[in-house]
Amino acid sequence: MVSTYLDRVVNKIGTGARDEPKQCFYDGVSKSVGKVVNAQNITFHDFLTYALACPDYRRDKHYRTQISFFRNYRVDLFSTTDDLTDLFSLMRKRSMIIPEQSHSHSKTTRYMHRDCAGFSEAGHLTASELKSRSAFPSPRAFYTERTVGMILSEYSSDIDNYCLVRKKHRDTLIQEYLGV
Repeated sequence: MVSTYLDRVVNKIGTGARDEPKQCFYDGVSKSVGKVVNAQNITFHDFLTYALACPDYRRDKHYRTQISFFRNYRVDLFSTTDDLTDLFSLMRKRSMIIPEQSHSHSKTTRYMHRDCAGFSEAGHLTASELKSRSAFPSPRAFYTERTVGMILSEYSSDIDNYCLVRKKHRDTLIQEYLGV
């Protein structure tokens, strides 16, 4: 959710990009959090509250549960971004993609090292405060105990599937990614 917020909201502000959030997005966030929210003062916590207030099937595809994409399909493989090379190889073998297709993606969101001090509650920083920095705080810095609980509750099926595929215990995964 942090990368979605930073990539789809904060980094788009003032760019004039076709997919820059429109006023109706900020109106929806305002309604969800009970205060006036705009491109300059939106926070991660505002975004998360808005994103999770909407039923999963009506959410933007970038913050829907992953399991919702597969509900009506027989799935014989679960993959993660950790193993995209293997996934693309399998997809080529199954003729799902052709070898000439490019699958590179340049991730431009820069994060500070996770141990950088001074950002214990980055989730409350406004978009304009975040945008003015040379790098964003570590994703861990955006979460509080409350927001971790919200994520764990809403994305429980996704987390369980990931743990199954990766043969990880849920608590270990949570500790690794969220530091809680």
